[in-house]
Amino acid sequence: MLTCALGGLAANASTQVVVYLSAPASLANNTVVNFTNGRVGSTILDPVTTNNSNTSSVTVAAHSDLQVSAAAAATATAGLSLTYNFTVTNLGPSNAAGVAVSQALPTGVSYSSSSRSTGGSCSPSGSTVTCSFGALALGAAATGQVVVSLSSALARDTLLSPAFTSSLSHTDPVSGNNSASPSTTVLTRADLGLSKSA
Repeated sequence: MLTCALGGLAANASTQVVVYLSAPASLANNTVVNFTNGRVGSTILDPVTTNNSNTSSVTVAAHSDLQVSAAAAATATAGLSLTYNFTVTNLGPSNAAGVAVSQALPTGVSYSSSSRSTGGSCSPSGSTVTCSFGALALGAAATGQVVVSLSSALARDTLLSPAFTSSLSHTDPVSGNNSASPSTTVLTRADLGLSKSA
């Protein structure tokens, strides 16, 4: 309970009290917090007590700054596989809900397999792979790995820079760190054989 001593107050005068409160990071988005029994009192007789209390409510909005980083080999060979590793971190200030990271696959690249550190699942849909992590606490991080196959038809020196982009079920106040695009240059290699017959 919070008590504020206001001292004397002249007849018909008023005063204002401003209270700053911090919501815990664990409060879910759109949680309604009710403040009940806000009450005033005095050391002298108050002839009307029915207006001495008030009830109010506040709707809490969750904000989670998700940061994405991703890495892959600098070069990869057409016709072979390539592994991407990514991390999504919740920088807060709130716990995050509905966290997911999606990877858009470039032309000539197909999904092979995936794994993640915690919760949810990874699944391909068309040219996009989405890894769902669910809830991510303030300061927590989740990692994932996506393995893709490179078409043997990819031309030498093709640059692959797929974007890994985060999403969540409420507001992210900083959009500039929600995506990462590691770059890989495609190499080509051919195993030539020679046979001779007489």
